Amino acid sequence: MKYVEHSNRFLGKKDGKNVFPQKRTPIEKKFNHITHRVNANITEFFLYIFFAFFASLRLYKISTILIILLSSASLIAQVSLPNQLILTKVKNAPRVDGDLSDLCWSKTKKISNFTQRELNEGEPVTERTEVGAVYTSSGLYFGVWCYDSEPGKIIAKEMKRDFPHWSEANFEIIIDTYLDRRNGYLFVINPNGAREDVLITDEGEGENQAWNGVWDAAVKVTDEGWFAEIVIPFSTLIFPKKEKQVWGINFERNIRRKKEQVMWQGWSRDYELEMVSHAGTLVGLEGISGGHLLEIKPYATAGFQKTSNEETAQVMRFGGNVNYLLTSNLKLNLTAHTDFAQVESDRSQINLSRFSLYYPEKREFFLEGKGAFDFSLGHGTYAFYSRRIGIKNREEIPIVGGVRLIGKEGGTNIGALSIQTAKKSSELSTNYSVLRLKQDVLEQSYVGMIATTKNSSDTSNSIYGVDFGYASSKLFSDKNIRFGGAMAQSQTTGQANKENIAYRIYLSMPNDFIEYDMAYSVVQKDFNPEVGFTRRKNFKHFYTELQFSPRPAFLPWMRKLEFKPIDIDYYWSDDTNQLESIGTEFRPLGFGTKSGEWFYRNLVFDHKTYDLLIVQSALLYKCAIFI
Repeated sequence: MKYVEHSNRFLGKKDGKNVFPQKRTPIEKKFNHITHRVNANITEFFLYIFFAFFASLRLYKISTILIILLSSASLIAQVSLPNQLILTKVKNAPRVDGDLSDLCWSKTKKISNFTQRELNEGEPVTERTEVGAVYTSSGLYFGVWCYDSEPGKIIAKEMKRDFPHWSEANFEIIIDTYLDRRNGYLFVINPNGAREDVLITDEGEGENQAWNGVWDAAVKVTDEGWFAEIVIPFSTLIFPKKEKQVWGINFERNIRRKKEQVMWQGWSRDYELEMVSHAGTLVGLEGISGGHLLEIKPYATAGFQKTSNEETAQVMRFGGNVNYLLTSNLKLNLTAHTDFAQVESDRSQINLSRFSLYYPEKREFFLEGKGAFDFSLGHGTYAFYSRRIGIKNREEIPIVGGVRLIGKEGGTNIGALSIQTAKKSSELSTNYSVLRLKQDVLEQSYVGMIATTKNSSDTSNSIYGVDFGYASSKLFSDKNIRFGGAMAQSQTTGQANKENIAYRIYLSMPNDFIEYDMAYSVVQKDFNPEVGFTRRKNFKHFYTELQFSPRPAFLPWMRKLEFKPIDIDYYWSDDTNQLESIGTEFRPLGFGTKSGEWFYRNLVFDHKTYDLLIVQSALLYKCAIFI
């Protein structure tokens, strides 16, 4: 579960929607028992972390008894059989028009063993669903049969690309081309033919929703339901260079009016579609190639520019991007005089905190392969932040040119980037370079490194970091656990480079009945990621959260209950160990109904040791309770 500053606490997602607490009215009250200074050291916190971890293990044992009492659930298998989709190769590709009367669809082997994840885990789907697949030398084709006994009640309103798919009926496909059980391509369609695509990394820990792949889909709605044809060119995907391919694949259908979610494989409530370690397999692919896709995107602009002293000058710009698929698993991108004129402007944000604002990347060149460069040091600190390149104080700095290489080779995810910017006003011509490597280890884990450099004629800055992540879905046979850490050090010319380290460790158990999260991070005062981002410096942060979500079978109208006994955010300065803020939340009761309503009763406490002056006559109080 994600979290942000307590001024706008993010509680998670329900039915795909962000959930925030209701508007809270502060009651002015000081708490004298939280005015002391904290002299906790790192050793004490590591002991606390391990205590919390082992305590959570005991809670899992207790949960075994509780879930029997509260849910009366029987043990059910988590894998449908068969778990393979067998492909058929065809010479003539089907016409992508939503009409599944093509001869190839009548001969292909279809799957129909879908199972409910929601509302009734383990039950058969209430509306028949089938999927078939064929391929040609150039692309992969899917036929989807979404039968519906009441097609007039299908909820589908969106038509735009990258629509909010969680709000209506849809069908989703995820493809793990490397069968690495970690990463995938997600494709979504709705009954109107609207499309969405997302690059998934680390089983949903990272999502690049700005990626727009080359693929197509068509849908027809009849009195029997809605039916779709989808084509994905092999040139859109990056996959191993092998004669015979075996890919991971999974499917999900959402029948929104029934709040019903069905999946082909991995339909346990502890799992999600993005968790490709529970996907089935796509077999039968032979002799395919991504080809040597060459995509050229030139541009030219002309206009006039008037300066403040009324001088007018003619402005002409030209340049473009070149995308080239070197092999089926490596892609090269080139850019020259990159044009950002058509990029959507940043959404305005009001900053009432002492810390920097994070703006998302919207420039096309930096969006593709974004996940290949991700390196998080926890709580708003990143070793690489692409908006440092070509933007200064939200103003454009011209980019002369650059090159990027992304892909995967021998279990190693590769991301390499080098960009040269031009001189503008007081900004010198500067080179930005990044190398990010992640090596797959074990079934779902990795070790990695990153190096970034920023060099101009009079200064240089670099970051060197390592990280690891362990993930398994076999804790207590079928539960999820993740833990890992990262550390980075900065080097800057002209600085002492002493207190210049940032690091974090984390533990997460994202499961349906019990969810536990813990994170501990440190950013020293001289840590300086000039090609990265940090919201604040000179702090230590500890976060932990525990939530129980039983599903009582004796209340047929209730989806689940929620109890949150622990939710703590704790900040103190790194150099003096002085307390900066504490935030806690207690949820004695929350529940959701099967019709989609959610109700919460939260007690939230925030304590800060500083006064935050916004304007001369307004002051945020140090301490408040929210109910």
